[in-house]
Order: sequence, then structure tokens, then C-alpha cells
Amino acid sequence: MIGILAAIAATAVAGAVGGSTVGLTPAQQQELAARLATSGRASLIRLNDIDIQDYKPRPGTSDQYEFLLIKRGGDTLFTLADGRFTMQNVRIGGGGAGPNAIFVGFSGGVHCCYTAHIIWIEGRLHHQEVELGDSQLRVVSISNVPQLRFYDFAFAGWNASFDDSPAPQVILSYDPRKGEYVADAQAMRQTPPDEAMLRLRAEEIRKVYDGLHPGDLDPVLWSAMLDMIYAGNAASARNLLDAAWPPDRPGKDEFLAAFTRQLWSGATWRRFDLGRVVGAAEAFPPPPEAR
Repeated sequence: MIGILAAIAATAVAGAVGGSTVGLTPAQQQELAARLATSGRASLIRLNDIDIQDYKPRPGTSDQYEFLLIKRGGDTLFTLADGRFTMQNVRIGGGGAGPNAIFVGFSGGVHCCYTAHIIWIEGRLHHQEVELGDSQLRVVSISNVPQLRFYDFAFAGWNASFDDSPAPQVILSYDPRKGEYVADAQAMRQTPPDEAMLRLRAEEIRKVYDGLHPGDLDPVLWSAMLDMIYAGNAASARNLLDAAWPPDRPGKDEFLAAFTRQLWSGATWRRFDLGRVVGAAEAFPPPPEAR
């Protein structure tokens, strides 16, 4: 048993690729060791010279996790563990642009948590992990460039219920120079709203805020702001705040400071350098702790 656990621990270390660590918790190590010790059977997916062994939870047992063991020539290269896995995309051959397989793991529970695992098999074996939070993943191809599309839940529960919280879209595209997916400024960029459209949107939001009690906030404001920011129009979002906030209503500076801190603290925002990608720093300067 100790030998099996040591082998699994070594596998977790070997999985530290693509800037993310594919590791197992002690509880996951123990469960996988027990699964292997009892000769638990796995379903097999074969891609080129790689075998992906899928150990699903066994009905009628206390199993909590599903495991994917990625192997070549009998050697385990790395191991993935989550509550459940779904194969989102698979491709054999095709020139190496993009992954051979994408699995989405789900931890279970309310509003949590999906993780995309992108596995390249052609050439060097490579893995990239993308935390999706509560978002589903869309895999698309635009002009033969693979894209991953999902929603950023960094503002979930911020001054609003989860259901009322905005979640702007993030688009990652495959970058052959880096060999993985990066935030795509061009794909995310949209035409900025013209003056008339911005004025109309500000009037709608101001009416909502005119009807609120002092100190109350409504996500209609930062929902519109986030849509503009993630679309590369941070200056429009800043102008919207100034135009929409009722002139006799206190608290705008406090709201702006808190909103900016939340924006720059988001895990996806930081992981994919979205502040630079969408050009948000001038309109919403990062707080000292984010610099």
C-alpha cells in the first residue's frame, strides 16, 4: 500500500505542467490506492500512443471521486481527480493545433465547481487546467482556431444574490507560440456604445437607483459595466458609472473603489491577465495589492 501511495504522489508531482499542478489530496490518494489494490476496472480511451484510464465511482460503495490516469507505455504520466468527469471534446490527429481531448470535471455541490482539463497528446504531452467556477464550457472553432468560451463568476454574490449576479464572458484561443489557450482580446472585443446608446443605458440605470434606499445597490449597474469592460470598452464603463449614478446620491467613490478591488482580485482575471488584455487599467487602475 505504501508503494502504491508513493507512486501516486510521484504522479502528482509529474503532473505539474502548464503552470498548474495536477495533484491529489490525501483523501483522493487513499481512495485511488484502494481502487487499484482491489483491481478496480477502468474504461479505456486510446489516443495515439496515450491511454486514458477512467476509474468511475463504483455503485453501492463509498467512492467519492472519479480518476483519470493518463499513461504512455504503461507508465502513468499524470492523474486527474474530481467528483465526476465529462469528455467535452476529443480529436485524433489534425496537425496539433489545439488539444486531443478536453475533460470537464465537476466537484459537486451548489454553485461549484467545474474545471476544464485540456490535454495535448500530439508531440509533447501537455496539460492545461482552467477553473470555470459555476460556468459550463463551450468549445468552438473560428477560422480553424480553437476557442474556449465560459463565464467569469468573480462577482457572484457581490452585493447581490448569486442568481442576480452578472458573469461576463471570457474567450480563450489557442496560441501556437505558447502551446496553450490564452485570453483573446480580438475575440472578446466589441464595438463601443455610441453616445446616444450610452446615455439611454445610463438613464435606465439611474431610474433604478433613484428608487433605491440610501446605501442600497442594484447589480443592473455593474452588470452593464462588466459587459463593457470584458468587451474591451473600459472607458465606456467608467463613463456609464458617472452618467448613471444620481448626482445627489452619496457613495459613488466607495462603490468605485470596492468594484475595482473585486475586479482585479478575480481568479480568472488574474490568471489570464485580463486587465491588460481588455485594456482596463487606465479607466479602473488596479489597487496597490493587485499591482
